Amino acid sequence: MKAQEISHILLVLIVLIFAVILKPFIIKENYNIMLIAALSIILVVLINIFTKKLVAYYFETSIEHKIWLIDRYWIRRKDTFKNKIPFGIIIPFLAALASLGNFLFLAALEFDVKTLSTRVSKRHEWYKFTDITDFHLGIIAASGVILNLIFAVIGYLLGFSLFAKLNIYYAFYCMLPLWNLDGTKIFFANKNIWAVLGAIVMIFVLYALFLP
Repeated sequence: MKAQEISHILLVLIVLIFAVILKPFIIKENYNIMLIAALSIILVVLINIFTKKLVAYYFETSIEHKIWLIDRYWIRRKDTFKNKIPFGIIIPFLAALASLGNFLFLAALEFDVKTLSTRVSKRHEWYKFTDITDFHLGIIAASGVILNLIFAVIGYLLGFSLFAKLNIYYAFYCMLPLWNLDGTKIFFANKNIWAVLGAIVMIFVLYALFLP
């Protein structure tokens, strides 16, 4: 991981930690709750990140995460901001602040992919080219969502309901097909995969709403 990627991830984690501990801080819950919330969101984000990096490595590519940036506010080419807006830290922060921690907006990171010099077609017999495709990008992005759901089940079975819920909510935001978020990559890779995985995530979300 490059220094710039680490700095982006750390900044996002600071904002998301603020978001998840704001509500328990306001209602004056003990510090253990806030510590559990902070550690949970850190694990949730890192699970997603490193799962995608491992899958990307399998495809002999390298992905680099950065803060979710917005440079276009409409579909026309000229409808762009003068400078890119870091929605990945602004929106989660404002959503938490405006709702006093009752509403979590966890879409914060996007990733770019680079083909490694070692990428060769002979390693994977089922494709015969060296360029990464939309399908591969979608698989990489979907892997993070799937692992978050798996860890949500593990967290629930072990009695860590907050960790389980944060995994589910993070997976939900990763499925949004907006700008350059993971959900967009999955959507353009295969709309059927996006629809099925999205339906599964929504079932998890509905269940999470009833978790204590």
